[in-house]
Amino acid sequence: MFEQGEIPTGTRQVKELAVEADSVWVPARRKHGEKPRHVEVKLGVAYEGRTEKGRLKERKVNAGVMSPEDFWEQTAAMCSRTWDLCAVERCWLGSDGAAWLKQGMEVFPNAVYRLDRYHLRRALVEGLGGDSQGYAQVSQAIAEGNWDNVQKGLREAWKRAGKVQQKRIRRLERYLKNNWEGIVQLPEAWRLGAIEGQVFHHLARRMKRHGARWSDRGADHLARVLAAKGSGELERLSGEKSERVSEERVRRVMRNWGRKLARAAGDWLEGGMPALQGSAAGRPWVKYVLRELSRLDQRLW
Repeated sequence: MFEQGEIPTGTRQVKELAVEADSVWVPARRKHGEKPRHVEVKLGVAYEGRTEKGRLKERKVNAGVMSPEDFWEQTAAMCSRTWDLCAVERCWLGSDGAAWLKQGMEVFPNAVYRLDRYHLRRALVEGLGGDSQGYAQVSQAIAEGNWDNVQKGLREAWKRAGKVQQKRIRRLERYLKNNWEGIVQLPEAWRLGAIEGQVFHHLARRMKRHGARWSDRGADHLARVLAAKGSGELERLSGEKSERVSEERVRRVMRNWGRKLARAAGDWLEGGMPALQGSAAGRPWVKYVLRELSRLDQRLW
C-alpha cells in the first residue's frame, strides 16, 4: 500500500471510523548482570462504533514491536483490507496524547485527533486532585472550550499549592496545552476511550504475567498472533477452515476410544459389580459412577 502503491481491497463503506492506539511496556530478557529493561509493544484498534451492549463493531487489531511510522502504516493497511478508506468522511483518532500517537493523522483520511476522557480525567486528578476549587474551575473552562479561563484557573491553583503540587500543575498545563486541539473535539467526537481495556485484553494479561520475559522478536511475534486473534483472522492467515464436528464423527471417535479402553482395562469390565445390587446401590458414587461404567461398552458400540 505504501511501498508498492497497491490499491486497497476493503469494501465496507462507513462515514465515520474510530481508531485508537496506545502501547504497553513488558519486561525484556536480559543477560546476567544487565540492568532491567522493557520492550514497548504498540497496539491499535479500529472499529465502526459500539453495539447496544457496548462491544466494538467490526473490531480490527494491529500490534507489534515497531517504529511509530511502521505501526501507523501497518494499521492503515490493516484497515484498508476491511473498509474503503476513501468513503470515510471522519476518522476519530483517539490516544493519551503521546507524540508518536499523533502521527496517525498523516496516514488516515479526514482524521481528527481526540484526547480520550480517561487520560484527561487522570491528568486533572494528578494535577488538581487536592484542590477541589481549582479542579472545578478548570473542568468548567475545559467544558466551555475556553483556554484563557483554563490558564486563569491553573494560575490561581498554583498560588494556593505547595512546591510539589506546583510542579504537577505546571506539568498539567503543558499537557493540556499540547493536547488542546484534541480536548475541544470532545463534545463532537464519538465516545472513544476503549484503548485501555483493549490493551489489557489483548496484550497485558498475556504478556505481563509474573516472571514473563520477552525478547524484542518474541514479543513482536506473540503480539501479532494476539492481534490476529482479536481481529478474528487466525483462520485466514493460517489457511485453515474450521469444520463443524458432525455427530457421526463424534460417535466414531467415541467407539474407537471405547475399544481401546476395553482392551487396556482387561477382563474386569466383563465381570460383575456386586455393589450395583448391594446395600450401597443407592449411593451417588454407585449410581453415577459405577453404573455408568457398567454401561460403557453398550453405549459405545
